[in-house]
Amino acid sequence: MLYGDVAERPSIAGVCSGADVVVHLASLNEHDSAADPRRALLVNSYGTRNMLEEALCAGSPLFIYVSTFHVYGDHDGRIGEDAYPRPMADYASTHLFSEFYGLQFARAKGLPVSIVRLSNGYAAPVAKEIDRWSLLVNDLCKAAHERGVLVLKTPGLHKRDFVWIPDLAQAVTLLAAAPRDAVTRQVFNVAYGESRAIYDVALMVRDVYRGLYGKELPIERPQPRSVEKYSAPEVSIDKLRALGYRPHDMLREEIRRTLLLLES
Repeated sequence: MLYGDVAERPSIAGVCSGADVVVHLASLNEHDSAADPRRALLVNSYGTRNMLEEALCAGSPLFIYVSTFHVYGDHDGRIGEDAYPRPMADYASTHLFSEFYGLQFARAKGLPVSIVRLSNGYAAPVAKEIDRWSLLVNDLCKAAHERGVLVLKTPGLHKRDFVWIPDLAQAVTLLAAAPRDAVTRQVFNVAYGESRAIYDVALMVRDVYRGLYGKELPIERPQPRSVEKYSAPEVSIDKLRALGYRPHDMLREEIRRTLLLLES
């Protein structure tokens, strides 16, 4: 195993050697990107360019760049891969710039590059020490475990597409197995294909919590006004479905696993 800093190319020299497929996910998370935009640009964008250079030197394996659904920004209705990007934060902007780097290397240097835009991923962390407790499902589970109450800052009517992280692995496997010309210079949404309201996820956490511990979990939230309406963007996964992608609904089970991890 090699440890290095993608922003410092000498530390990752040879990392792609012998690879048939390179899957690149290294980036600062959304909070660290907002706190240090300069570092976000170096790691998220320039770090991707360094990895692309390493892949090129290794004989041009398929390079799968894991980007984010947040590059789309504020859209309503059905969002396909051809929707115009409107990033609204440094995290999204630096990922979009990384996509440009990938397409640049694909066009100018012949490197086979596929881009996947991941929606709101969920899965129980493998360890408590992993710093991704800010993700919505993890955050709700942590609040349930530590405070015995869920406090929502909004009525929770906004909807998000939640995708099981192993389905990202499914997507990567399908891309790796597909003919190179079918996936090179292509963008694929990785999502579940349906959206859930944040409040509905909180209700699911409450139900799982009750089943595990036999206790009620209060949910506090501002009451929605009758005039409030929230449209839910629908993430198109048609391109990935054509390759055989079939998403799974594992939200309830991952909530259970996350609560048990916190208890352990």
